[in-house]
Amino acid sequence: TEPRPEGVAYFRAKMDDEGVIGKLTTREREVLIHIGQGLSTADIAAALGRSTKTVEWHRVSLGTKLQITNRVELARIALRAGLTGLDN
Repeated sequence: TEPRPEGVAYFRAKMDDEGVIGKLTTREREVLIHIGQGLSTADIAAALGRSTKTVEWHRVSLGTKLQITNRVELARIALRAGLTGLDN
């Protein structure tokens, strides 16, 4: 949708590479989005209709897959990946 300079060719990759985000399940991605938006575990559980314990297990799984040990780093990943709908 952005204007393109004349004479410049653009090519789309054959595959979108989501990097480490591509390893996540749909539910893990949902939890990551909510973490990136700053929601608490209780708020995420309420939004997803799950228990806080289930959300914590998803967070642990996210940490393992993304090699992250805390919520702040998970939030940073969500923001950098553009998953939150918030400006970086």
